Amino acid sequence: MSDAPLFPELEPERAQLAHSRTCRDEMIEMFERVDPKDSADEFTHEYIEVTVEEALEDLRTPGAGDFFGRIDDENDRWYIGRRHIEDRQHDPVVIDWRAPIAAPFYRATVLDSFGLKHRRRFTMADGDINAYLDEINSLLNGPPFLFGHVVVDEARDQSAVGLRVVGRRCPSGSFTILGDLAQSTTPAGQQQWPVVAQYLGAARYEVAHLTIGYRVPEPVLRMANKLLAFTAVDTVASRSVRVEGDAPTMRVSSSHDLDTAVAEEVMIARHRHVLTGVVAPLRLHGVIAAALATHGLVAVSRMQDVQRHQIPIFTAELVKGLEFDAVVVVNPAEVFDGTPRGARLLYVAMTRAVQVLRMVGDTAFDPNSL
Repeated sequence: MSDAPLFPELEPERAQLAHSRTCRDEMIEMFERVDPKDSADEFTHEYIEVTVEEALEDLRTPGAGDFFGRIDDENDRWYIGRRHIEDRQHDPVVIDWRAPIAAPFYRATVLDSFGLKHRRRFTMADGDINAYLDEINSLLNGPPFLFGHVVVDEARDQSAVGLRVVGRRCPSGSFTILGDLAQSTTPAGQQQWPVVAQYLGAARYEVAHLTIGYRVPEPVLRMANKLLAFTAVDTVASRSVRVEGDAPTMRVSSSHDLDTAVAEEVMIARHRHVLTGVVAPLRLHGVIAAALATHGLVAVSRMQDVQRHQIPIFTAELVKGLEFDAVVVVNPAEVFDGTPRGARLLYVAMTRAVQVLRMVGDTAFDPNSL
């Protein structure tokens, strides 16, 4: 048996993680030294004050300074994480996962490598890197036909046929299956883990419910959890370690003035949270975009390379997997149409908020009264 270490570059990667966290702390110290009172006028004072507050809020969120991936091309190496981190020379140490340069981390395949020579994914335990997975072989030569163990993320949206295909690639029956059934919104998605195991061909399995989260603040998560009873899936309510936060709001407007009300709610949210997203029924996207334009904002249907004047807008079906500092959910009573899928769609929409959730509609909606 070889005495070679399983992860020979583990210590250098841990050193890089420590360096990134040090740079994060130095960025926090730098922003804390900024005094908006030194501004030339009131407008600049307010702009600097809000910008500094947003930067500090981002840098103090859990996971800021950490990275979960690395990509190497012919000339450069980039670490991918939840927040942008730079050193004293303003050179990037961690790239925000939403930045265009991070796209190959998610999109590179054997058919189109996007110029990558190497892709690495990290796992962490107790606040430090404990393993990594290199994908250079699959990028260059394609995946092997059979595997000894298969990890399936977002398994809730796999169809029965898709799960059977995965099962055939792993004759040992050894799987790690991940997913939140409350977010199962595809037409052929899954609702029960025993059924998923059956499709995979796994005779023995264990279900572990993850009940602690950090991405969504407790006030938002507590309200979203009210919908779980209507989702018709086998799941357990989770709680957030972020016990503080703003309570979600609900604004009722007439149907005629709904687009104006949405634009006003966006302006209120983005005063402190520039990355504000809108989740609305598709039929309303046009009028909402026009209302946003009266405030100098442009509605976009993407997350890559979003500028300060652009507001991402999605339907509840397409917003899954995304996150925003502030979310404006439009017509929540329409999204929750009384069906289990409607409850899951609204649960997805509400839990996209990392900081603030604001709801606006032509009908009042209160999950506490369901």
